[in-house]
Amino acid sequence: MRRVFLALLCAGANACATMDETGCRYAKWDELGQADGLAGGQPRIDQYAYQCSQHQATADEKTYMEGWREGNVEYRTRVPGPASGD
Repeated sequence: MRRVFLALLCAGANACATMDETGCRYAKWDELGQADGLAGGQPRIDQYAYQCSQHQATADEKTYMEGWREGNVEYRTRVPGPASGD
């Protein structure tokens, strides 16, 4: 339930898509991806990668996408309508 709340909170806040240097270096990429997937939107890894490159840090795309897919599958089981992310 906590993750769902976090995902809904992030869905409505632009700040969730902003990565500072500390966030880039210490991100739990799987959890970040899962939260974005649970929000029902498209993956934001390109945005994170760009922001992290500004801090000479690298976003872990593979780990993020694994988390995003997991979160998105859960989102699609909870929300009726067209499949998202296919």
